[in-house]
Amino acid sequence: MEIELNRSEQKHQAAPTSYEALSGHDKATLRAMIEDPAASQIIPKGFPKDRFLSEISLRGWAKVVDVEPELTANGAFRCWQITEKGAKRLPNYLVAISAARVNCRMLENSTIFLAGFVAKFSLCYITLQALFAVLGFVAGKLQIDLTGPAEYLSIAVTTVSLFGALYFSSRLWMFSEPEDTRLQNIAYIQFIKDKTKIILILLAGSFLAVHGSVELFAVVTGLKAEFGSPYRLLIQSALLCVLAMIFLPGILDKHLRYQAKKRAAAL
Repeated sequence: MEIELNRSEQKHQAAPTSYEALSGHDKATLRAMIEDPAASQIIPKGFPKDRFLSEISLRGWAKVVDVEPELTANGAFRCWQITEKGAKRLPNYLVAISAARVNCRMLENSTIFLAGFVAKFSLCYITLQALFAVLGFVAGKLQIDLTGPAEYLSIAVTTVSLFGALYFSSRLWMFSEPEDTRLQNIAYIQFIKDKTKIILILLAGSFLAVHGSVELFAVVTGLKAEFGSPYRLLIQSALLCVLAMIFLPGILDKHLRYQAKKRAAAL
């Protein structure tokens, strides 16, 4: 089974289809048809499921099967069957349609979700930086000399902290409603992808705030004699933002493939 949402599925994230009109029973029988493409079902013309199957038949995912006229009440019913192509693509397609509703709610409350993403990122980033600082302190107590590779270690620590913070903040931690968590994560990932430019700007501000606060703390506690150059902070934030721009798409795609695969398998 292909697990990526291709352009067709991504397009339907924002386009309502007749799938939303299906009853719970219709959706259950549709899943059974997907699991067993050899199965067929006779459906009254014009009913929601008939409209949905007509819609996906344009993609080659379903087909009308010829049966005895008596079985279709001389054209009042149609006998439908899912094609092999449909059995392969429909699970992800249905995930995309279902995620669209959740994604719309997120877009309506985009400020809250953007603030939540940046808050989670900042918390994870600071936590990882603090963890590495503790490890450095322990290394000092153990008389391990890190002065030589200190500059390279600083770059490595910052990069790992950045990657880790992006990884954890791209997952939705809290759910306002008891919905399918995988479905919400798929919608959340799509939301972040749609708002990547805004998020990168917010992350740049987050870097400035975090590292500026660290500099200020170091000066106040006497660890440093004076506050560092603001230009250095700006350059550092810009470089971190570039790294975030490089890492974020790959992290999101990895999450999306995983969540879509698991959610599609559960249909």
